[in-house]
Formats: sequence, structure tokens, C-alpha cells
Amino acid sequence: MSMAWFRSYHGAPFDAKHVTVAKRSDTQPGVSCAVWWALLDYASQHEDRGSVAGFDCEIAADFFGWGVETVARVVQVMGEVGLISDHRIANWDKRQVQRERPEDHSSERVRRYREKHVTPRNAMKRHETLVKRSVTQTPKNRSSDVAETVATAAAQATATQDDSACNATKRHETPRVDKRRVDKELLQKPVRERPERETWLSPCARAWERRFGVGAFESKYGEAAKFLGPIHAGGATPSAIGLALGNYCDANKLNRFMSIKQFAQHYQRWSGPLWEDGWLTELGMLVTAPPSSSNVA
Repeated sequence: MSMAWFRSYHGAPFDAKHVTVAKRSDTQPGVSCAVWWALLDYASQHEDRGSVAGFDCEIAADFFGWGVETVARVVQVMGEVGLISDHRIANWDKRQVQRERPEDHSSERVRRYREKHVTPRNAMKRHETLVKRSVTQTPKNRSSDVAETVATAAAQATATQDDSACNATKRHETPRVDKRRVDKELLQKPVRERPERETWLSPCARAWERRFGVGAFESKYGEAAKFLGPIHAGGATPSAIGLALGNYCDANKLNRFMSIKQFAQHYQRWSGPLWEDGWLTELGMLVTAPPSSSNVA
């Protein structure tokens, strides 16, 4: 069956390899991304799915409004960095499905699966079920069933009455609790709550909770005030500190040992720009890179 679609993964448009291809081909990452999508579309429609043999760089260049040599240079660099191998998308067979599921053959597929995974125990249960369904009840049997049902309901009603009486006795015997003592204990118990009003640490709280979940910053206010206070006193605005903390959280997606103290010690590293002159900075590449052990800082 001919497939009219191909699979794309989250984060693919911002893959760091587009930056590498752009640098080597003297273009922009957006050019590499657009050419890559055109190659995927072409490979999906090719008779040999995954093959880019015969890809017309001139057609792509005319559509995007670029020079033919620009598109051809990008395709050549993609082969050099391993995105294309032997005129094929390198990981096509690994990342793309091989066939579409027929919409009208699912019942047959389920039947074959059940036959393949049948066990003696399951076979015995199915046999017992079929035997029970094959037995037809006579009017006499139905009458006996009704009598049995009435007797069961009467027994349950009696048991319910006994339980109700027992519960009433238990409620009567329940000792009274000194409510004033309970209220006093509740008032004395300290409760840490997030401040309802906006403070200079609110941008940091939002950045941290975007990474670790709502309420994760509640226990961090004291640490944040201690280590981020000097940065704020030095002239950094709360929004700038929150933005830098967000960069720190995004770049350390797999780091389990993140802390406000560590962020404060390297504040200048995380407070830089992500883009300069249309290019990702070193910080921008860390922040936008997919989660992996290599970008843990």
C-alpha cells in the first residue's frame, strides 16, 4: 500500500546538526532545515522509500528562492556529516514505519495473535465458557434461580441490619475529642506556603517550576535569597535572573544534581544571549540541544 506520509520527531527542526551543516555550507540553519524536509518528502514518495537518488536541487532552489549551488552544497554536506548515506536517508529504516496498517484486516490480525499465544489454561477457560453458553435453561430452572435470588437478598438484608446496629453501638461508644486541643496543635504546626504577592524571586520560581513542576521552588526561597541576592544587588534585574535560570534548567535536562548555588556560581555563563547575528551562540546550542548526557553542565 502506498504511504502518503512520513514520520517526524519532536525537536527535529532544531537539531544541532542543522547548525553544523549551515556552517560547513556557508548558509543559515533554516536553509539546512528546509532542504532536509524536502529530502524527507522526496524519499517518502520514492519507489524505494528512503532513497534520495534523483533529487532535483534546481526544483527545490526555484521553490525556496535560493541558488541551485546553495541547495546542492547543503545536500553534499549532509552526506559528509552522515545524514545521507549511499543516496539514502541514513536512518530511514530505523525511524520510519515500513507499512500502513490495513483498516479492514484488524480482526484477522487479532485472530492470528490469539491462536499464536493460546495456552492450555486459556483454552480450558474458553471451553468452559462455550459449554455454559450452550446450556439452555428450562422454566423450572428459572424458577429455582428466582427462589435462590430471593433467599440471597433476604440474607443480605438481615446482614445489613446487623451491621447497622453494630455501627450505631460503635458510634455511641466513640470517645469525645477535645476540639480546642486539636485546633491548638494545628495552629502551632508551621506551614510553608509560596508567597501570594509578586517578589523579585517570582521569575526564578516560574523558571524552576517549569523544569521540576509546580511547587518545586517552595523549599528554595531561602537558598535563592542567599545566593541570588548579591547578583540582584549588583544590578541584575529579576527578569534577567529568571531568564538565566531558565537557560540553566533547559541546558541541564538530564542533570539530577542541579542547585541554585551552582547556578549562582556560574551566573555569567547562563546570562548570555542565545543568538548573535542570526547564529546560535555556544549557550544557545546548549539550551536548544536535545536531552543527552553530553550536554549536562
